[in-house]
This record gives sequence, C-alpha cells and structure tokens, in this order.
Amino acid sequence: MTTPVDRIRVLETCAVYLRQHAGADSRPDPEEQPPADIAATLAAIRRHKYSADEPPLNLSRIRIPRANSTGARLTGADLAHTELTAATLRGATLTTADLTNCILERADLTATDLTRARLTGARLTETELTGAALTDADLRGADLRGSIGLTAEQLQRAHTDARTQLP
Repeated sequence: MTTPVDRIRVLETCAVYLRQHAGADSRPDPEEQPPADIAATLAAIRRHKYSADEPPLNLSRIRIPRANSTGARLTGADLAHTELTAATLRGATLTTADLTNCILERADLTATDLTRARLTGARLTETELTGAALTDADLRGADLRGSIGLTAEQLQRAHTDARTQLP
C-alpha cells in the first residue's frame, strides 16, 4: 500500500528527473513530441490528484515543448522560467502556481484554472485561453498578443499593467 509520504517522494523524484533531463540546458526540438521517458514522467505527474497538505512541485526551468499535461493538478507549482511551447494544459489546475517568465507560446490552456497564478512576464502569444479562469492572475508584463479566446471579462478579473501586451 502506498502512503501519502511515498506519493510525495515519487512526485519529487519525477520533478528532479524532469529538471535534470529536460532542464534549462536541454535543447529539445520544438516540433517533436517529448521523448518517451519525459512523456512518461509527465504522465505520472498528470495522474496524481493533489491534496491541500502536499508541498507544491518544483518544475522550474524545464524545457518541454509540446508537453501533454491535460488535466494536471499543479496547484502552487513552481513553473517559473519553464518553456512549454505548444504544450497542452487543457483543463489543468494551476491555481497559485508560479509561471513567472514562462514560455507558453501556442499552448492550449482551454478551461485551465489560473486563479491567483503568477504569470508576470510570461509569453502567451497565440495561446488558446478559451474558458481559462484568470481571476486575480498576475499578468503584469505578460505578452498576450495573438492569444485565442481571451475575453475582456477574463482580463478584467486579472491584474495587468502598462507592460502587458494585449491582443
């Protein structure tokens, strides 16, 4: 039987693996699907159902273009300085996550919960945002040019500034 402590250790090991094998120094081909080992590690993280008492994952500075994290629950996760170009995060939960300076160009964030997420300086050009929850999301300095499905109502609920580049 797996205990909550065991599950946390497995997830932390997955996060370390991604930082080591898909870290800032890696040069993935943005047109290729992630290698099988990276995809399997992401799938393990994606299947986990987080509880409020678990520590957030540190996935900062990873580079996984075309990653599939559909429905992932990454509440509070550190995704600062990650590259997730053309990633699929449809229906994911990223409440209070740190996505500072994250590259999410051409990503699919349809129905993703970004409530209170930090997206300061994030690149969301040509990103699908239909139905994304942006309540109290920090979009200061974010690049939203060419984003798809972004509404005035979503922007009114988020925090923007003069540096935010709007569609």
